[in-house]
Amino acid sequence: MRKKSVKKISAIACVIITLSLGLQEVCGGSISNTDTGVDSEKSFVTGSVSAGGKVEYGSDTVQKSTYSGSGNNTQTMSYKSKKSDGDNKTSDKAVIVDDENAYKENDNRIMIEYREGTTEPKEIKKYAYKEKDVTELIKVYKIKSEKYTKKAIDIAKKYGSDIKAAQPDYKVRIASNSETSSNKVSVKSSGSTKDYYADGSQWALKNSGTFTSPSSEYKDSNITAVEGVDLNAEEAWTAINNASETISKNDDSVVVAVVDTGIDYTNDEIKNVIWKNSDETENGSDSDENGYTDDTIGWNFTNSGNNPYDDNGHGTAIAGVLAAADDNTGVVGIASDIDIKLMPVKALDSEGESTMSTLIQGIVYADNNGADICNCSWGGESGMADIFNNMIMENVIVQSDMLFVVAAGNESKNIDRLTYTPASFSEDNLITVGSIEWDGSLSWFSNYGTKKVEMCAPGAAIYTTAVGGGYTCEWGTSFSAPYVAGVAALAKAAAGNIDGKGLKELLCNTDNMKLLSNLKYYVTYAGIPDASKVVNAALEYRQTAGATAESTQTAAPQPSASSSSEVLATETPKVTETPVETTKAPSITAAPEITDGQSGTTATETPQETSTPDVTETPIPDVMQTPTPQITETPTITESPQVTETPEQQSDTVTKTGNIKISSSKSIYKKYKQKLNVQISGNVSAVKYAEGKKKASFFKDDDGSYIYVNSKKFTINASKPGWYTVYVKSTAGNEYTKNIFADVKIVKLSKSKINISKGAGKKLTAYLQGYKKYAGKLSGKIYFKSSNKKIITVNKTTGKIKAKAKGKAVITAYTKNGKSAKCTVVCR
Repeated sequence: MRKKSVKKISAIACVIITLSLGLQEVCGGSISNTDTGVDSEKSFVTGSVSAGGKVEYGSDTVQKSTYSGSGNNTQTMSYKSKKSDGDNKTSDKAVIVDDENAYKENDNRIMIEYREGTTEPKEIKKYAYKEKDVTELIKVYKIKSEKYTKKAIDIAKKYGSDIKAAQPDYKVRIASNSETSSNKVSVKSSGSTKDYYADGSQWALKNSGTFTSPSSEYKDSNITAVEGVDLNAEEAWTAINNASETISKNDDSVVVAVVDTGIDYTNDEIKNVIWKNSDETENGSDSDENGYTDDTIGWNFTNSGNNPYDDNGHGTAIAGVLAAADDNTGVVGIASDIDIKLMPVKALDSEGESTMSTLIQGIVYADNNGADICNCSWGGESGMADIFNNMIMENVIVQSDMLFVVAAGNESKNIDRLTYTPASFSEDNLITVGSIEWDGSLSWFSNYGTKKVEMCAPGAAIYTTAVGGGYTCEWGTSFSAPYVAGVAALAKAAAGNIDGKGLKELLCNTDNMKLLSNLKYYVTYAGIPDASKVVNAALEYRQTAGATAESTQTAAPQPSASSSSEVLATETPKVTETPVETTKAPSITAAPEITDGQSGTTATETPQETSTPDVTETPIPDVMQTPTPQITETPTITESPQVTETPEQQSDTVTKTGNIKISSSKSIYKKYKQKLNVQISGNVSAVKYAEGKKKASFFKDDDGSYIYVNSKKFTINASKPGWYTVYVKSTAGNEYTKNIFADVKIVKLSKSKINISKGAGKKLTAYLQGYKKYAGKLSGKIYFKSSNKKIITVNKTTGKIKAKAKGKAVITAYTKNGKSAKCTVVCR
């Protein structure tokens, strides 16, 4: 049983970032009603930036800045804004913050990201000492004195060709809000069997229209619940359970990193879903050689230790939304019905304080250690041009395969006209989430913006877990984000091998959403995820993606926009400006019109179909397309039969009808190829076979598309996975077919060559050829090994590689009775 001690809600928190433009209220934590103004006229400089002029952002025209490089030439930098066409999000030129006050207000620290193959300039040691290596290429320096601040900046500009970006190491903290901290909500349980889900308190998962606010102090206390304004969790769980054999047989756990204040990993609701580093042994050494000693369950970046326990409460509340135990008591997490693991990454201390470099360390740790999804319920407003703000963190995110789910913020502001980190980032593997109330309206505190906020999710009166046991009720976009991350985790479990971009495509397809008319002018896709539709689309992706990977015509995601909306042929569509310029969300009281994203009456227009860009080395097809799945039937025997397969087992199988019996068995030859040994008994007049699933009528035409076998005993040699059909005609004229599957195992790798810097890490993705096309038929655990562990090490089961020294090594991915694949890794 879980602990049921009563826990009072912690003071409602909000993240604050201290920047050169003053103290700005933030994002992810919980509610803030403080609206700190932004002086947009104050200068924020990159390289040497001056206001004025114009620069092109794709097809948009905005204010220009100029860059002075290491020479005397002044160059214009061009960037892509969020939702603009094109894939390049950052310039090839160095981005340098040239505001001395910005550094001084952030403890006079400068964070520099170097380019590969370059070295740190010796001159910087005169004015600053290196405080830490965030990664192999990202360093943080403490400037020795304020009188040296300009000198350090000048050195960064001098070596502009060797660096990507230089910026202050901005402070971040979670702070109590004085206006709301007194309005605490005590969650009281009726004994040890209180079930918040069953009594309707967890309206985010199932909204029957009866929910009422537990607090009379907040602005949403009089809102009337609308039935169906929820994430449709129950149907998603049912779909997952019905497909349990397909999705659990050989899949790894879905790992969600909670980069936050830590997690109470002893909490009875959460302790069974805490991630375990299987490669690490707690013995005082770095067993897995990932740079962290005894990191068996995560890492604490606030004190450089292996105990990521939550001493604040925020991270534990996030964890409960994601995966609290489904045990008919307390609360239930949206992704609790799958094999989910939560990776505790403590990057904010007990006071909720941190820096951008610490958060980046947490993100990189999660990525290098196999996380699939990263929840970021923090962030902040800078008021500076988005092309300059926190470029280093954006560079880290764009290089990751994880899906990042981030909170939009709690200031009731249109962040299309502001800059939030990381909510304003424009990556194809990042989703920004606002909050809705239980009637489908935008929460009074939630930030919004049709360009920068993709969708909403429940974020008001959210019952979840508390540190030390018990429960808390929270408000804030911090709690909207993990609901979307949880739906993404369900999708990952259902889809199998899919990366962050693919998950975003699933969630940002309006066919997989509940569209809410009240959100039409507030977020890109006017709705919330329908978890059931997302899961079913992901299951279809698993079954059909391999067969449709070569498809080049797909339907683009459908944004919420005004009647002038236009979707360009890009991976992330462009949307229109918010029609009404305002800094506060208008009051929304009308009950929303809820649609399923497919009916004729919706809150958005349906954009035209566009073409998908050319597929890459490891193509992930656009799941917005709805391919027709393969149909399986029970074999029938008629004069003109329409026959498909009966599932073929590895052991000897027999198909017997009338006086004809077709037997088959399999054996391995040449290490991985298969012999399909077929034997037929009965009165036979003709025997044929062909590659693929065929009907009996296929074998009537003598066009050379099948093999005629003048024997009742023969062997089919298979060198790749796939189906074969054996056709038999009896002397009486009856026709019979049998489908046999050759489960030939050919390992494929996502990369054949990798260049890496010493100390850096990467993750190789390996899979069996045809595993998507032949879902459920191919199985086999894939392992990894290195030809030279002194240069490159690799985790045997996860494929995580680590560069130890300069040189070259070959990583081999292999499986039992299968063909291996190799990747050459060069450490420079």
